[in-house]
Parts: sequence; structure tokens; C-alpha cells
Amino acid sequence: MTLIYSKAVGAKQPAVHVFVIGVGNYPYLEKGSKKTFRPNGGLGQLGSPVASAQVFCQWLQQEFRPRKLELGSIEVLCSEGGTFEDATGKFRTVAAPTMANVRKAADMWMARGSAHEDNLLIFYFCGHGVSTGVVHSLLLEDFGKHKNDPFTTGAIDANAFMDGIRGAAANSQLFLLDACRKVSHTEFNNYGNVRGAPIISAVANTRLGVVEQAALWATSLGQLAYGVPNQPSVFMSAMLHAMQGGGALQDSDDGKWVIQPDVLKRAIDHIVQRQPEFAHSELQFASLERMSKGIAVHMLDGEPSVPVKVNCIPTSRNIHTEFQCSSGAKRKSGTPTPWHLDLTCNRYTFRAIEGKAKKIKSALALPPYAVVTFDCTK
Repeated sequence: MTLIYSKAVGAKQPAVHVFVIGVGNYPYLEKGSKKTFRPNGGLGQLGSPVASAQVFCQWLQQEFRPRKLELGSIEVLCSEGGTFEDATGKFRTVAAPTMANVRKAADMWMARGSAHEDNLLIFYFCGHGVSTGVVHSLLLEDFGKHKNDPFTTGAIDANAFMDGIRGAAANSQLFLLDACRKVSHTEFNNYGNVRGAPIISAVANTRLGVVEQAALWATSLGQLAYGVPNQPSVFMSAMLHAMQGGGALQDSDDGKWVIQPDVLKRAIDHIVQRQPEFAHSELQFASLERMSKGIAVHMLDGEPSVPVKVNCIPTSRNIHTEFQCSSGAKRKSGTPTPWHLDLTCNRYTFRAIEGKAKKIKSALALPPYAVVTFDCTK
């Protein structure tokens, strides 16, 4: 296993324990290095999971500020090509995300999480995912090795896994699931309703009302999650952007800005929609499940950085309009898309200038995002 970060914490001191899995190499799927498993739904190699796991681990060690906790550990399993900086500054190659390695790493992660009831467990998976609509499978590197039983030997049953982790003593648990949830892979129908291993088994409905879980999926049920070759996924890039403030909510006790899953989901969706290929489409919207109250994930040092969208109605006027903000930021005319910028939480004055015509609007930038529109029909 590969523990790239570990800090000794006292028995009475809660901490955050993170388990990261990035699966880009699938030897038994299309264009893999082994005999291709079929039928495979057309699934093949992925370019984003390694980069996503790397950038997330880097963020955890350099920018992550747990709320009233310390970062206790980071356990990583990742496909070949991923090197990770450890706590000493050395770069290490980590173990592969095979079923055997996942089982061992999950046991150790759960044990660390069970050391204190106020611990926070964070799980991140990036790789192939398939769904029946009820069972959501996260495919590991050795998926397809056993052709007659590919799922229980090479995939995680996501819901069963989360049910099992509820048995840990840690009362706060966050699952970040960066995988497709497409339900049309009819090629897998021969394998019935068992579509993965639970990894950690527990009695059904263990500790309901005690353990707070939040499962933030990169995409909604039945939809794809998108990657960028050799770069972090669309979800990971948007999530880290939202961690700067779009996903923040003020703590009701001390007023500190804290990232919480429900606000984070809304900020992620807005940031993804900034990209022209995702704007005004249903291609990818995050989905938040299992949460009943807020989990404090990350605390900001100061005021949040808020995603802001400035736009004309009709949008055809954007290309003719110069936008200005009292922050000093501006965008000249000639661009047809909305103007996207990030501003510290505050009130700003915006201007839309087209020729001699000028429109002025005041707007407050607050998480999860702000939208400023100028009516150019008048």
C-alpha cells in the first residue's frame, strides 16, 4: 500500500484520513496490455484519473485546511504513470488500484478512521463507472481479468461500500465519486444485479442517524462524467476551483467560511457550465446523495473567492459589449460568450458599454456564485 502522508495524532485528537484511487490503466479493456475482456461496453483506457489523483493529493498537502481537525493521512492507489510527493518532499510511485490492494488499503483507512468518533473520512475515486440505475459500480484496474466474474473480482459496489464504511467510528464521511453513471451498458446484463464487491461489509442501516455521510458524484444518474486527456477531470478541476470559495457557507457560530457539500455541488455545476461545451446542456451536473446535514470539509483563510457571470440579454449582444467591474477587471467587446471572473465576497458595480450606450448595475458576490445580467432589449 502507499501511505504518502501520515501524521501521528493523539488518541484524543480527531483527524482527517483520505483514501484516493485513480484508475486510468485497464489492461483487460479496449487497447489494454492484456487479452481484451468482452463484452466490455466499449470501455477502454482513461487519461484523467492519474492527473486527477495527483492534483488532489497535492491540494490536500498544500492547501487543505480541515475544520477543527488535522490532516492525519493520505493513502493512494493509482495506475502506472502517477508519482506522488510525500510528506518529506520525495516523489514516490504508488501501488496499483487492483482489487487485492483496494481491500488492504480500505481496511487500513477504515482502521485509522475508527480511532476517533470525530474523525472525517474522505474517499476519492476517479475511473470508469457503470450503473444499473440501482447498483453503481466503480471499476478497478483488474476489471475483466476473471471473465466469468468481472464485477465481484474487479469492481466496487459504491452503495454497499458506503454502507460498510458507515460501520467505522468516524461520524463524518465524504465520498467524492468521479465516474460515469451511464445505465445503457446492456452488454453487462448477463452478470445480474451483483455488480461489485462491498469491500467493507456491515449490517444494513448501520448507525443511521449517527454517522453523517455525503456522496458527491461527478455526474447525475444515467449520465457520463468527462475527462481531459492527461489533465485533471472536469469534476476535479471544478471542485478545486470551488474550494476557493464558491462552495463556502458561513459557520453559524463563529462566521468562518467553510466548504460544505451542498454548496460545493452548486458551485461545481456553475463552474462546469462556464465551459462552452457544457453551457446550456445536460452533459454533466454533479449529484449529491446521502447528506442530511452539513459536513465541514475545508475552511478558508479569509473571504471566499466567488465565481461571477456577467451577461447580456439577449446573449447575442455580448460580442458587441465591453464589460467593466469596480474591482478593476474589464473585458473588451468581441467575445460572444458571457464574461466569467472570480471576485472576493463584496458588493461591486458593473458596467456594460456598447458604443455610446452604458448600463450600470450593482451586485453582491456571494457563494455559490453570482450572476449579473444586463437587459439590452430596451
